[in-house]
Amino acid sequence: MDENTDFGKYEKHYDEEGFWHKMKNYSSKAGGKVIYTALKLFYALKSKDTPAWAKSVIAGALGYFILPADLVPDMVPVAGYTDDLGVLLAAIGTVAVHITDEVEAQARQRMSDWFGGGWLPNDESMPADAERRPLISVCIPIFNCDVRHLVSRLNEEADKAGCAVEIVCIDDGSDDSFVELNAEIEPMAKYVKLGENIGRARVRNLFLQYTSGLFLLFLDNDCKNIPERFVSRYEKSLGRDSEVIVGGHRYDNDSNDRNHRLRTLYGRRVEGNRPADKRNHDTYRSFMSNNFMIRRDIFERIRFDERISGYGHEDTLFGYRLMQNDVKVLHIDNDVTNGNIDTNEEFVGKTRESVRNLVAIRRFLDDTGFDDTVKLLRTYRRLEKSRMTWAVLLVHKMTKRTFEKLFLAGRGTLTMFSFYKLGLLCEYSRQ
Repeated sequence: MDENTDFGKYEKHYDEEGFWHKMKNYSSKAGGKVIYTALKLFYALKSKDTPAWAKSVIAGALGYFILPADLVPDMVPVAGYTDDLGVLLAAIGTVAVHITDEVEAQARQRMSDWFGGGWLPNDESMPADAERRPLISVCIPIFNCDVRHLVSRLNEEADKAGCAVEIVCIDDGSDDSFVELNAEIEPMAKYVKLGENIGRARVRNLFLQYTSGLFLLFLDNDCKNIPERFVSRYEKSLGRDSEVIVGGHRYDNDSNDRNHRLRTLYGRRVEGNRPADKRNHDTYRSFMSNNFMIRRDIFERIRFDERISGYGHEDTLFGYRLMQNDVKVLHIDNDVTNGNIDTNEEFVGKTRESVRNLVAIRRFLDDTGFDDTVKLLRTYRRLEKSRMTWAVLLVHKMTKRTFEKLFLAGRGTLTMFSFYKLGLLCEYSRQ
């Protein structure tokens, strides 16, 4: 194909999802010039300053670029990456005046994000390690949990995916028995063992040091029932212009064990089992960190706040940071099931710790916008404005022990539990 080609023939073949799919799956094979040239055209196409005629030329060139080789017309003598470059360069020559400095900068930044800061626009090919670099790094922080089955299932799903995948596990100071047990995962995953527990926020940030994927897929260590095509669903969602993708989670409906009743009931009714279409109505408030994928460059910029050292609300604050930075979040139906359900006693203890974290976040953040994202804080603010926190605190002092006994026995209602948390918030806010 030469520079006189009628690009309009191929315009109908262009779509953004198909473009990103080809970029993800063929970037290491096509060569640096092809990918860089395609990115310049893409960002020129997205620019509001590019006129309609130029966008038509670009869409045609990119339509040809993403067209499968077996569908390229016989008139094209060579269907492959060399010919792709010829077509893309012809388009560049036609619309050169619209390849602005801003477009060039966006293309260079994306190349740098993908292939490292050492990449130069004139590079003939990708860096030496590009072909080995995974698209997705599955990240599993471990604390006192047997992850052998989880890693085995993920390894099976990674093999089915249409992209390179690595699995990385970091043990956050587990007991020796679990560290030894999980040693069996090493043929399937990179296994990093920390000498001491560093906390939920800090250990998640540490994955940037031990992974190389362009996207980081985080899973809690107690996830079970990994669905078929789990990794593939994430991979196929990457072309939908989202920087963070949340898969969702659910709780088993079969568990009626009295000793785990409180956590199971709260999980089913409050946290889990919400389909993606409902979560997408409130994308940031629906964010939870037990099953989500984030673009690496976004995570390098927005990390979990390491001032939160204990259990709870590190994901609430992270979701708020995503909202503040206008990061695009997409929820999909790719649920995992929560596995190790807390006992009533464990969950009451974690609830106390999470409310303390909420108070700490509120103090160091000093941002009423954060309050608006948490139902418990919105209620507390209304009480503050009406000067009624003292009344809630008084009732809390009278009912606290009774409620805790009921919860530990697997009794009580979610209404009682909600008031108990509100009472804890009033109590801890005064300390």
